[in-house]
Amino acid sequence: MPLILVLEDNELISLMLEDWLRELGCTILGPASSAAKASALIAGALPDAAFLDVSVSDGDCSAIADALRQRGIPLTFSTGGGNDELVMRFRGSGVLHKPYDFSGVKAAVHRMLGTVTPQP
Repeated sequence: MPLILVLEDNELISLMLEDWLRELGCTILGPASSAAKASALIAGALPDAAFLDVSVSDGDCSAIADALRQRGIPLTFSTGGGNDELVMRFRGSGVLHKPYDFSGVKAAVHRMLGTVTPQP
């Protein structure tokens, strides 16, 4: 089962995303509500892919995105708007605009993993 990092500081969105990822046959790394927590998580385990909220409680996700990109981990950013510079800097990564839906998450997982995720 693919291991997916979830960095999201909105608890309801995080819970929804986790449920959808599990439905797609993924295992969750996290969730992390801050970049500092996400950094600690990836120090212990490298995910196969990541969903990163652009703006989190301790700033933005740029340090996490940098660390993952250096390791070749595919990313999808989620954003309610703002910080277009970050999204532009990581051109080629996916972007989900909030509010997003199951089909958007499924397409993002497929794009990041390059395969259809197994159904439980």
